Amino acid sequence: MRRNLQLVSSLLNFFLFGSILVNAQNLVPNPGFESYTTCPVGFSQYNGYVSNWISPNTGSPDYMNTCANPNPAGVPHNGIGYQFPHSGAAYSGMYASSGTIYREFIQVQLTSPLMAGQQYLFSMYVVLHNRSSSAVDDIGANFSVIAPSAGGTGMLSGNPQPQISNPPGNVITDTLNWTLISGTYTALGGERYLTLGHLKSDANTTYFSLPYGTMGAYYYYDDVSVTPVNLLPVSLSFFSADFVKSFSGTYVQLQWTTESEWNSCCFMIERSSDGQNFSAIGMVNSSTNSNTSHQYRFADQNPLPGSSFYRLRLQNTDESFSYSSAVSVVNDGTATSAYISNGIIIISNESDHNIIATIYSTEGKQIAVQIISPGKFEWKPSADLYELHLLLLHDANTGNAIYREKIWLN
Repeated sequence: MRRNLQLVSSLLNFFLFGSILVNAQNLVPNPGFESYTTCPVGFSQYNGYVSNWISPNTGSPDYMNTCANPNPAGVPHNGIGYQFPHSGAAYSGMYASSGTIYREFIQVQLTSPLMAGQQYLFSMYVVLHNRSSSAVDDIGANFSVIAPSAGGTGMLSGNPQPQISNPPGNVITDTLNWTLISGTYTALGGERYLTLGHLKSDANTTYFSLPYGTMGAYYYYDDVSVTPVNLLPVSLSFFSADFVKSFSGTYVQLQWTTESEWNSCCFMIERSSDGQNFSAIGMVNSSTNSNTSHQYRFADQNPLPGSSFYRLRLQNTDESFSYSSAVSVVNDGTATSAYISNGIIIISNESDHNIIATIYSTEGKQIAVQIISPGKFEWKPSADLYELHLLLLHDANTGNAIYREKIWLN
């Protein structure tokens, strides 16, 4: 029987570190209604005017922007009142009407669907029109997989209810200051549509009459946001650099593990000889969006002599990026090696002191241990090695791992 041996020698260098934090991305396109396809000049001009947003029924929400000045859809002066935006130069407006015959809603498709089990922070700002004759407590947001709609002016199909809503009984009557409505939503998975407005039934809504105004309950909306909670673009749990020797040559094997990825584009591998000045040597595509563990590898086939430092540039789809911590590896050019001949493990210890050789099974069980003096040493373990095993070499003085060798015969 012919025995084929493959020995892989690698300098162990394991670094565990925490997640990398960058700003979370808002999944709502045109969140402040600044962008428009056509500048509005009057009321009820919504679909086809404000970018990304639509009215999902035949109601008539309003779009107001400084581009319309001095027309009725202008900002801060408009044909029915006066209001500065919460930020920027635009906002949307709509009635929070009672009954089921007439309701107004606005809707947007998120930039990416929500991931199951992930929490998202929703927020928006509303303010009551200064000529409103009534006010309500129910203004909220609904997340859905399919966009709810209606062929008329009434309630939407399926009667979607808000997962995030202004607190019950807290009627919004402020006509000067913007009121924050916010909350956390745990996604079921696949939700890609966000619908805003007065979604609850009359029985579940508090209506409040005001001693002024003639318009009913009319609210402006601005600065809508949906961001993942504690979901970082890339969460790294493991990163290592190993110097590998094999019959085909030498190289540095990089390995890393991510626990989650959000709008991640790719990993740029960067190398340095001094730990300060890095340059890119390769790229590995990422999984883009995932809340499960993923493992990646990259081989530097032309390692530098001496010490080398490696880091990952974590590139996101929005062109933002961050860096991992650096890991190091040493290519000392020594002839330290191990191989098997006629069932004997031959180890060449090129150091000036003892090393400890340990053989483990693939399940992590220790099989045999041997102290190796400087020079060449022939070791014939009593254990059967006719299967895959792991040979670890440790420095006897420091206890640090020096080499890791995968050995198998077939």
